[in-house]
Amino acid sequence: MKEKYTFEYLAAYLDQGLNADEQAELEKDLQTDKELQDELARHRQTRQLVEQLAIAQTHDTVERIFKDYQSRSVKGGSRRSLLRIAAAVVLILSLAGGFWLSQTATAPGALADTYLEPFPDRLTTMGSSQEDALATAMRAYNAGDFATALPALQALPEEHPQYDLIALYTGVAALEEGYFTVAQNKLQLVQEQSENYREVANWYLALSYLKDESVEAARPLLQALVDAGGYQASAAKELLEELE
Repeated sequence: MKEKYTFEYLAAYLDQGLNADEQAELEKDLQTDKELQDELARHRQTRQLVEQLAIAQTHDTVERIFKDYQSRSVKGGSRRSLLRIAAAVVLILSLAGGFWLSQTATAPGALADTYLEPFPDRLTTMGSSQEDALATAMRAYNAGDFATALPALQALPEEHPQYDLIALYTGVAALEEGYFTVAQNKLQLVQEQSENYREVANWYLALSYLKDESVEAARPLLQALVDAGGYQASAAKELLEELE
């Protein structure tokens, strides 16, 4: 991993604070640099944990205030006490409001998780060394061991006669592992080059955008699935309704 990819640099990438050239370079390196992929995944996981902790702490604080209110006898002369409690609740909600709004933006990621299931194995083996490597990769994929499957799939050559499916499974495995840029690059390749699996790629690409907090990029893909009335059309319609 390049030395310049510091904590602050990766944080800027997640905050969309890099310029176009910096972003393009990092995303290109993500294609092949496993250490960089792991480091970026750790950054995402840490952010999610911090957000969850902040929500829990805010919820506990508001709950304590209301319990305090319930334990008091609010009558005539206690009106001022009630007003102080109400003001405290308003203050907490105001301070937390910005965070809750940002959390709403990340909620589609959790929503996507409820729809994310690996695409079934439709690859076959024919006994060559190349196919043996593919079989090894797919055994890991079918076992849900995406950390093993991903690099094995990435190592397969683009000249493989079934590379459209290999790229699809690579994208799904990357999505399962949280490497959204890798997933999107592979799924876009399938979307552009494979007529048979274009709708499948659209579905997983939409999920990858939702998990990457790019809701507006996901919407047209979901709508296209609904309009086509084919693969995952019902699920795409549900997702669009839940994103309203």
